[in-house]
Amino acid sequence: MRADRPTVDPAARETLRRMIQQEPGRVRRRAQAVVWWVDGQSQTAISQRLGVARQSVHSWCARFCTEGASGLRDRARSGRPPAAGAAAEAVVADCLARSDLPGTNGPGGWTIPRLVAALATAGLNVSGRTVRRLLRRLKARWRRGRLIAKGDPNRPAVLARLAAHLAARHAERRMVILFEDEADLALLAHTGYSWQLPDRPATIPTPGQNQKSGLFGSLSLDGAVIITEAPRKTAVALTAHLDALVARFPDAELAVIMDNAGIHHAKATTTWLAAHPQVHRLFLPRYSPNDNAQERVWGWLRDAVCRNRAFPDLATKRAAAAAFLEGLPPAALCQRCVPARLLTGLLTEEFP
Repeated sequence: MRADRPTVDPAARETLRRMIQQEPGRVRRRAQAVVWWVDGQSQTAISQRLGVARQSVHSWCARFCTEGASGLRDRARSGRPPAAGAAAEAVVADCLARSDLPGTNGPGGWTIPRLVAALATAGLNVSGRTVRRLLRRLKARWRRGRLIAKGDPNRPAVLARLAAHLAARHAERRMVILFEDEADLALLAHTGYSWQLPDRPATIPTPGQNQKSGLFGSLSLDGAVIITEAPRKTAVALTAHLDALVARFPDAELAVIMDNAGIHHAKATTTWLAAHPQVHRLFLPRYSPNDNAQERVWGWLRDAVCRNRAFPDLATKRAAAAAFLEGLPPAALCQRCVPARLLTGLLTEEFP
């Protein structure tokens, strides 16, 4: 060992070894230089081996001699504070919590350039790359917005009337409770998320001229689903669907819970109901599609048959939809669409 080099005890050597294995690259390189230096290599050779200036190696060795292994770690440095600090993060979080267009609600259309502009307005000039780092720090995700219904301000009163009507039904006849709703089955595919290869993004051909037919569906509390088709969703087609419900449950009173669509109030519908006193029309609160269990059946149909799938013609798509709906077991419908739990939740809401 040369006289100008310190004697390193085994504990210090073990510390240097751990630094070489575990510390960041800059600290790792300094510790390696010191190990080679105390083992007898010249600072010039070490600088050439590491591709750094000889003065840097000399400084690292001097720091080790005076401060030990801890002197090889990064020191506090002065300079301009980072632009992407807490203030910039707070501005981005505030932007993502509101719309980018004043006077509107929702997440808006925030993009990297718009966030850069918003930060600049707040006096923070940062780059798009910095904004991406801020978004990762906030765990923000690029995803599609989701529509939600605005709700009915008279919801408690509507649910109270619904509960009172069901409680006042006759006990001598069986009561079947059904959720009814309509949907369009269109030839144009529903688009949605799916896993895709980065160099081959999925494309769905459009039919050129869209076609559609109407579906009427009713789901009972025991998982029975009744589906009828019609060219259009009209009041006459609704009465045909109600005829199918009566035929399915001939010896029961039917409580048909539906939304406030126009055909549910049409003259043809009210005339039919007057001729069928065993069928009771009950309305859900307005703008509350999640209260209707049949809506969940339509969502299941869209996911299993319609999403990201182009059919050659409407007849083929109708056949696929019919096969799927006919194959739904009652137990699966009760589990996934939870009509019984849904109705219980509706009727047990606390009213102010």
